Amino acid sequence: MAIEQPKKREIRPGRPGAERQVVKSKSGSTVGHIVEGVFIKVASRSKHFLRKPQAIAIDAESYDRSRILFTAIQVNDSDSGDVFTLSRAEFDQYRQTLDRGFGLQYFVPLERWHFAAAGSAQNGALEL
Repeated sequence: MAIEQPKKREIRPGRPGAERQVVKSKSGSTVGHIVEGVFIKVASRSKHFLRKPQAIAIDAESYDRSRILFTAIQVNDSDSGDVFTLSRAEFDQYRQTLDRGFGLQYFVPLERWHFAAAGSAQNGALEL
């Protein structure tokens, strides 16, 4: 009889004991991670932010399935290191929907997000 090995916990470097939960879309692609009650998405502003309207979008099905696990959202711009944050309540209040061929997305205009430039004192971004 084989002995089942315990599953390894994924630990995020830099924060001892901090677990990271991967959030995937229906197709299996990674949408983001949940760390310490924060949904973290890394996206290239030049490729993944909406241009019209200027906004940040999140896969609706993945958001709805995992929203109970986090209270805040953080989007790290991989181009600049800038950080955009919103509470889950703010996201729910301001979100709109769209589908441009990649499935239903929730989006919030950029002016609603709290912004911290890369390297600024306000940029207390959680790292993945």
